[in-house]
Amino acid sequence: MRFSEIKGLTDVKQQLITSVLKNKIAHAHIFSGEEGSANMSLSLAFISFILCENKNDTDSCGKCNACYKTDRLIHPDIRFSFPIYKITGTTGEENSSQSFLEQWRKYILNYSPSKTFISVNNKNIYGGLQDWAKFLKEESKPFQIFRSDSSFIIQSLTLKPSESNYNIIFQWLPEELHSSGANALLKIIEEPPPNCLFIFVSHNYEKIMNTIKSRCRYIKIPPFTQTDIENYTTEYFPNNQKIKEIALLSHGNLNKAWKLLEMEEENFFDFLQKWMRACWSKDINNLLSLTEGFAQKTKISQKNTIQYTLHIIRESAIKHFHIDTTSQTEEEQKTFVTNFSKALTTENMQNITKLCDKLIDYIDRNANIKLSFFNISLLIASELKNKTN
Repeated sequence: MRFSEIKGLTDVKQQLITSVLKNKIAHAHIFSGEEGSANMSLSLAFISFILCENKNDTDSCGKCNACYKTDRLIHPDIRFSFPIYKITGTTGEENSSQSFLEQWRKYILNYSPSKTFISVNNKNIYGGLQDWAKFLKEESKPFQIFRSDSSFIIQSLTLKPSESNYNIIFQWLPEELHSSGANALLKIIEEPPPNCLFIFVSHNYEKIMNTIKSRCRYIKIPPFTQTDIENYTTEYFPNNQKIKEIALLSHGNLNKAWKLLEMEEENFFDFLQKWMRACWSKDINNLLSLTEGFAQKTKISQKNTIQYTLHIIRESAIKHFHIDTTSQTEEEQKTFVTNFSKALTTENMQNITKLCDKLIDYIDRNANIKLSFFNISLLIASELKNKTN
């Protein structure tokens, strides 16, 4: 992974590059960013730059033996730790991420025989715990980093590096580390052996034990910009007409953008038009038909549909209040936004937004989706009706 492959984040990249060139590398880093951000790709680029045998002043070479092995997650001086599920019939001490290492490599490398090395476009480096669980086909089981991983880390740091100057511990999602495992690591993080580096990649910084956070350099990774999302996705889907819409819906989450691109049959705008028009006219038969269609969508598609609705409500509010800002609405949607804005007031706009948020919550809690969607639709209908009274 090269720094040059990662779009944006110029200041963060320069800070990391400078720390290596000046030999002022902190012994422990937390790359903190939401799921779908560049925290894993940036941390892997950082490790490649540290270990590269022919680095220049801005990046690793991508050609030396160290880069070759780092890009394939097989460098012997890098130990990986990540959440796993408890194998039936085993104890916590017997559950180690090392037992899943080959599967994790395949997951990160996008489990494709034609993709044997890491790159910025391997979509799973932007994935989260649910994606890893889905890959293992164990979505129903709880995942954590067991104490056995901490024992493995402590033991491995007693060994000297074999091919570089560093022993590197790479832990993905340290917020999932069991408390006993976190406590076991505290001393070695505070007083590490020479040439030892800890790289933590987190999606939820607040959940990490405070005593670990206090011993690490904090690196905040912001979400991708809308332009970044468009640039990443357009390169691989040049003829997809929904790129701009998907960039809006993803809210800086590249993992979400990839998933949306896989739903090529999805038409959020078409569904929204039919839904709001049925609510406006209180067409019960149409609402029942739309309820059936909504229930057949996948969970992520349901949430994306409602999030797209919230985006259109925002654009309608801009139109309603004549706010002087650049609208992010596509040309074909502007007529609908103009008409829909006429049905909104300050009060019903807030209430409809709350109802959409409530529906997302119902989806997350696996509520009866048909009943939830239909009831929310009737409530939205009542809110829109209030405009005409």
